[in-house]
Amino acid sequence: MKYHPIYDEIVESLDHDIEIRQIQIGSSWVASILEDGSCGIAAKLYDRPTASVDDLLRRHRKAHLLGKELIQNDPFLSVLALSAVNACLNTETRISKFRAAADSKTSCLQGFDVIGKSVAIIGHMSRTRDQILMESHPKHIYMFDMDPSRGDLPVEQEPVLLPKCEAVVITGTTLINHTIGDILHWSRDAVHIFTGPSVPFLPEFTSVDQIHGMALSKTEEFLEWNPSNSGSPLPYSQAYLLKTPFTGE
Repeated sequence: MKYHPIYDEIVESLDHDIEIRQIQIGSSWVASILEDGSCGIAAKLYDRPTASVDDLLRRHRKAHLLGKELIQNDPFLSVLALSAVNACLNTETRISKFRAAADSKTSCLQGFDVIGKSVAIIGHMSRTRDQILMESHPKHIYMFDMDPSRGDLPVEQEPVLLPKCEAVVITGTTLINHTIGDILHWSRDAVHIFTGPSVPFLPEFTSVDQIHGMALSKTEEFLEWNPSNSGSPLPYSQAYLLKTPFTGE
């Protein structure tokens, strides 16, 4: 299987020396904690583990080595890999260097005019949809999900509708299920916004016009909450918003 170059951009950005201290499997989120205390998360998109976390850490103690597993077809490995990637990239220190901190209520489409235009949302993000409808006033808004629930369209309609959209809002979990390449291809003339807790903070992204995600700011509180709770990690985080590739302007 041929993977989109976005995966190379992610892996090449990782520090080759930093090690993973611990991996925590929660109810909704997998967290990787690095030796320097940095912590990154990814949505738990697998039915059951396919390997021992201890065995994985013995073989992939370096964060960049586990990060390379992001392209694996095994969802368990991809989730753990993305959490390791985000532990390296999604830190308050990095965000502060790029002036990317944002209010948690900041719209992912801030800076883009979609009034009277068509917008697609990849992944079931009803709050994001409602915020876009209220603040940005698009003509059409389509929301796709692999497991459609109320208000969602099946992903089989993406090749038909995405080429008609001027903006596409994409969940970071598309990196886990490897649908990101097709989505970017079908909507190649649109503006692309990466959003959600699983999105890596990588200012060098060349295929994405804006990233809107979060970095943990209350790590200890999150790690206490995560094992037995589900829901949003936003109460334990700092939101960020950045146009890419970042030029410093």
